[in-house]
Amino acid sequence: MDTASQTWLLATNHLNLLHMLAAGMAMGPAGFAGKYYRDPSGELSGLVPLFRDGVPEAAIQQAVSEQTHLRPCIAEIDLTGLSGQVHVVSRNGEVSSGALPLHIDSEVSALLVGAPLPMTLVKRLVFRLPTDRKEFEASAHSFANIDLTDLSIETSEQFFCPEHPVVWPLHGQLEDVTRDRIDQPSARGEAVGGCLAMLYHLANRSDRCCSAYRVASGAGTSDDYVALQQDAVLAELASWVESGQPRPGSPVQARLFWGVAEAFVTASLSGSAESPLDVVLGFLDGQLAALQDARYRPRLEQLISDMRSTFGLGGGTISQLFERHKGTLSRPLLLFCLREHCVDLLEFQHPSLNDEELIAAAVLFGVRDGWIALPVELRTSKALSQFVEQKMFEAECNQRSVRLSLDKTPIRPVPLRELLNDRGSVWSESRNASLARIASRIGWQDCVVSRIRLPQGQYRLNISDDGIEVVVRGDVRPPDVEIDRGGLLKKISQWPPVLRDVENEVRSALGSRD
Repeated sequence: MDTASQTWLLATNHLNLLHMLAAGMAMGPAGFAGKYYRDPSGELSGLVPLFRDGVPEAAIQQAVSEQTHLRPCIAEIDLTGLSGQVHVVSRNGEVSSGALPLHIDSEVSALLVGAPLPMTLVKRLVFRLPTDRKEFEASAHSFANIDLTDLSIETSEQFFCPEHPVVWPLHGQLEDVTRDRIDQPSARGEAVGGCLAMLYHLANRSDRCCSAYRVASGAGTSDDYVALQQDAVLAELASWVESGQPRPGSPVQARLFWGVAEAFVTASLSGSAESPLDVVLGFLDGQLAALQDARYRPRLEQLISDMRSTFGLGGGTISQLFERHKGTLSRPLLLFCLREHCVDLLEFQHPSLNDEELIAAAVLFGVRDGWIALPVELRTSKALSQFVEQKMFEAECNQRSVRLSLDKTPIRPVPLRELLNDRGSVWSESRNASLARIASRIGWQDCVVSRIRLPQGQYRLNISDDGIEVVVRGDVRPPDVEIDRGGLLKKISQWPPVLRDVENEVRSALGSRD
């Protein structure tokens, strides 16, 4: 008897696979935003077929049936740690109910598993021909949101030739299997993923930004929650991540802000063709018409007007707009109109913009774009991708009431600021020396503090163009070198971030890996 932790195979075509890698999830046709090409999941209404041992030729042909340029491919899936309800398909095409983890016998040919599944379960990608693999890799390089660096990609006939005949496609029991299932986009998971990624990259900016990331990722301390509770909008961050809405009784500005976030999710679920800005303005217009709080109505009217005017000639400068509108509802919405991309926001600085407003803006930008639209630079490191994709999976399971779960969440990636700012840690002499060497090598001399202890006596100073020479009689101890934590935190708070290899050196010196 084998267990379900063995190899399972997802068959599709190279373009569908690219979309799933970008989205971070294996999903049904509804998740492709109109870019889906028929494959074995096409008639299964939100179920993903995973074959055992080998994929039948009929399923391979399904995956390339729509266009001649499509290349067949197979993703090897590891189901270790996945538990919940599935459908079990026998070699003669009969379908029965089962639950993971399960024992299977030689008659089992496939599982039908509820979509979506996190792409972190993919062990490797297999192509039948070298030309198919080459076409896939060339296509991947044309997308800014796909990185194949950490993927195992092979060419082999191994999975394209099942050892035993398999009935496929399924016909007789499809209606029973799919009756209560609705295939839908992974809108909520994508929104949560985009939000988490943006807050992770913002975390190096300040302690408050670091608190927001920890709260959103489920690792918030009591101090983190206290810090966010000081703002009406950010106080609802954890509630929105968990449930998609603020807590009952939250203030007007919080209900409006998180209502905007959910409007993006709703628009994606409905397949709306509206632009993100039209989605926001449509939501705010509807809220304005229903708003009963007379104190807030004029402010919301002015905000909507100024949001629209940013695309005309009379909107005013950013400073003028910020002077008219303050707070974690108004300023993030104005930034939403003034900056187009997530990276644009991370690069943005303004003396009037405080941390709370920047955090709220990062949430909106991340929710709008979703994980799928983030460029590779915002999807790294590998630890971040693994963590975010599982959190997306959990959000989707909660949204759809899917009875699937993974028993182990990947380790939360820790921002560099959190490591450097650990007040409970005392850096050893060797750790200070290691960090000082890194800082000196990359030109951050203002982060290095050298203390030279001289014996009592008389000294001679020789001043030249090269600097000052101190002449002392007797031996002098080598300087004590240490890092100025405040200076180092300031350096890493800037965007673009430090180079990846430099960050890895710093993490290594601190005894941490990401």
